[in-house]
Amino acid sequence: MIVCFIRHATRNTFDSGDGSLNERGRQQAQELIGRVAPSGPLPRPTHLFCSPKKRAQETLQPLAHALKLPLTVESALDERATQEPVPDFTKRIRQWLSQLESAHGAQGVVYICSHLDVLETALIVIDSNLSELEIERGLSPAESRVFEVHDGFWNHMTAVFTRQQK
Repeated sequence: MIVCFIRHATRNTFDSGDGSLNERGRQQAQELIGRVAPSGPLPRPTHLFCSPKKRAQETLQPLAHALKLPLTVESALDERATQEPVPDFTKRIRQWLSQLESAHGAQGVVYICSHLDVLETALIVIDSNLSELEIERGLSPAESRVFEVHDGFWNHMTAVFTRQQK
């Protein structure tokens, strides 16, 4: 199985709660289509998962539409609630990733669009070849990281960045 972690695109930072993407974020969501094979470096997905937050759904919706794939909203991919203890949050992410591996095995290309805290936690809990520095760096809005998952080991293949608008 191949897994592509994608941080949701840029949103208005002054929006609290479940804010939508801003203009730059909508552009990043459209650009994601061009980053997918055959025209781009990312493998073509067979499954799309995202957080229930609007900004994560809006990041993958253009791609889902272009590829005619369903977008599966997963509550386990939601950001950590303030009242959720960190160990419980970490357990939630670890369990969801384990279920993903069980469900998809060696099959498919899975895109997961979520929030920085979810993706950072995922990078910590997976057994991978990432260095501590690569894990601590986090992901910028609309940045992706691709892994090949085999027998529980997540082999980091590539990181794909979006162009920074000046």
